Amino acid sequence: MNKRNLVKWQPFSAVIPGKYLVDKVMKDKNKIEMPILSDDQLKEIENKLIRAWELQDTISLLYYKDGKLYRKVGKVKKIDVNKRKIFLSETFFVYFEQIIRIF
Repeated sequence: MNKRNLVKWQPFSAVIPGKYLVDKVMKDKNKIEMPILSDDQLKEIENKLIRAWELQDTISLLYYKDGKLYRKVGKVKKIDVNKRKIFLSETFFVYFEQIIRIF
């Protein structure tokens, strides 16, 4: 590569560190706020969780985490009342406050 090619591409190498900032801004722009649930909706979610745990039914959870909504399907393995965690498997859990809806 000759000297002219090195000089020609120098401005583009200055943009690469800025790419991290652009990606971060775009990621933050796509975040949503956590939906606020009423007391009736929270009670309904709680009842569905208890029923699913007792009957060992498969449920589909819609939950909020880090500005995004996620869906997880599984059976309720354990409910930790003190820490307010719901375990769908040995390794996956979600906090009760993160649950938006149960299907």
